[in-house]
Amino acid sequence: MIRDSRGVPRRTVLRAAAGIVPAIALGQSPYAAHAAVMPAQFLPGQPLISPEKEALKLRWTAVANAESYRVESGRNRAVSVGKSVVSGISGETAIINDLGARELDSWSGNYTFTRVVAVTAKDSRGDRRQRSSGVVISRPTPVQPNPAGTKVTVGTYNVLSCASGTGVRSWKKRRTRVAAVIKNHMPDVLAVQEATPLNISTSITGFFRKRKKGKRVARKRRAQYLDLQRLLASRGYALDTRGKITTGGHRSVVHGGRILYNSKAMRLISRKTVWLSGYHRPSGDRYASVATFKSRKTGVSFVFASVHLTPKNTVSLDILRRRQIEQLIAAIKKYNVHHLPVVVAGDLNSTQLRQTSRAHVALRAAGYFDARGAVTQIGTMYPSYTNFRTRPAGSDSRFDYIMVKGAPGAWTYRNVFSLNADGKYRLPHPSDHNLQLATLSL
Repeated sequence: MIRDSRGVPRRTVLRAAAGIVPAIALGQSPYAAHAAVMPAQFLPGQPLISPEKEALKLRWTAVANAESYRVESGRNRAVSVGKSVVSGISGETAIINDLGARELDSWSGNYTFTRVVAVTAKDSRGDRRQRSSGVVISRPTPVQPNPAGTKVTVGTYNVLSCASGTGVRSWKKRRTRVAAVIKNHMPDVLAVQEATPLNISTSITGFFRKRKKGKRVARKRRAQYLDLQRLLASRGYALDTRGKITTGGHRSVVHGGRILYNSKAMRLISRKTVWLSGYHRPSGDRYASVATFKSRKTGVSFVFASVHLTPKNTVSLDILRRRQIEQLIAAIKKYNVHHLPVVVAGDLNSTQLRQTSRAHVALRAAGYFDARGAVTQIGTMYPSYTNFRTRPAGSDSRFDYIMVKGAPGAWTYRNVFSLNADGKYRLPHPSDHNLQLATLSL
């Protein structure tokens, strides 16, 4: 480690070699101007793909007196999750070829964060000096969708339960903003989480009330999911089912996913509820909605599932989430008798930055493609969960996913939000999650 005159350790950034392609292309992102919020790019990195495997090829400028180099790569800016280290490199190039095993290949939707460390000769005390580069961000080579397929825009949106609080979290204040976001983008099919069966007139004091001859009279009670659909009805949106989903006398509140679809573009063929193992009730207190849709324009059919897995970050709950998603995968396989393309969308409650992102791993193992690996990616270097912050957190962590089987590849993927010129969110937030959208080819 090099130290200055005061003995303070000093990090020296390696200079990028001239003429090398930059590490990552973010597509036509309107948020590129705010890249200062995110990790800066220091080293060049160029994705290299072959039919057998996928690898990341790096090249850097030589450092004087360097005896060797060490390349560290992972799924997060700190290069600590999914970490791999290649040591003893004698030249100024390296190929990292274990991306698939670490959820960093084209089907994963994840980025690779890499840094290079130059190890120089020993000093008078026998310590080796090391010079570390900054972190370079590399995007896997996108999987090209079928150009002859039908373009279908799908999404997932956790709209936050109406029982989640007051102030900025109040459904009364947020409901029209949530609906406006959906109307602005008009997905063909949308997975919705936390649109609860709670009656809004009772969960929010004074909501849907009016005065009649000096007295306050309660209007007809309406469940949150029905209220949201009513706000979108003018654009043709309908629910896969309007009924309250219950089992064994238990009414699920925020424990499942519902489906909204544009009835002008899609026709609902059939649907079912899939019960998943729960934290409080192993026999099932979480559910997923599974439905088959058919395009009114082209006649293309596909299966769509909306899911909301158990929250909180512990290893035991990571295991539970994997069990839940495996139950859903098995149920879809049994339901999908015509072997149609499948889309699973929802809040998996586990980011790719966890060492044990087991639900995502299970979907990948079952042959699902992560749609964030689209040809064009917009806003994907920012988190999908805002928690009503005023400024984006410094990572690309995501709880919300769109996974596809039987039709890999996506044209676009968008993490929907807006920033001011100073890099802060445009407030107020519609929800504590951002709408996620993907344009697929089915």
